[in-house]
Amino acid sequence: MLRAVRLFCRQTSPNLIRRLRHTDNSSVDNRSPSPSLGRDSTISTVYNFPALSKSPSGLPSVKYAVADANRYETNVTTLDNGLRIASEKFFGDFCTVGVIISGGPRFEGKYTSGVSHFLEKLAFMSTQKYENREQIIDSLHEVNAICDCQTSRDIIIYALSCRTSGLERVIELLSETIFRPKLLPEEV
Repeated sequence: MLRAVRLFCRQTSPNLIRRLRHTDNSSVDNRSPSPSLGRDSTISTVYNFPALSKSPSGLPSVKYAVADANRYETNVTTLDNGLRIASEKFFGDFCTVGVIISGGPRFEGKYTSGVSHFLEKLAFMSTQKYENREQIIDSLHEVNAICDCQTSRDIIIYALSCRTSGLERVIELLSETIFRPKLLPEEV
């Protein structure tokens, strides 16, 4: 195999070097048969690549982000029941609400291995209020929301993003998903 690669490199190197040294910027499609590659083989050549050593002309100058522009501080509040709430001021029409639960493979024993991944896949399925996943998806579409569930080694994250006008509905759906899932046999 190594011998074939060396032979290929020796036979095609002059062609490659000639193409690399070519400085014409016109688009040329030079197809020439190569006897060393077989009787029907052709090599396609394109010359219109821009030089990487010069700045492209006709483009506006680059504006880099400022390191300390619009930094929003995260406020962490602990309620009387121990629930911690992290919030940030953000101006716009969309928001994200999430719940992070201490759980994951780190807390699983041998017998329960894989349960956190299993719960991740069952997130946003049927609940006490919503009969099936389609009802949850329809409810999400009404407020332009998306849902996501992720697990890592030591946490499970349930998150929903929506327009700020649908925030109350999304919080209600999030609580239904976390506190009142049905876990039906057909979903499992």
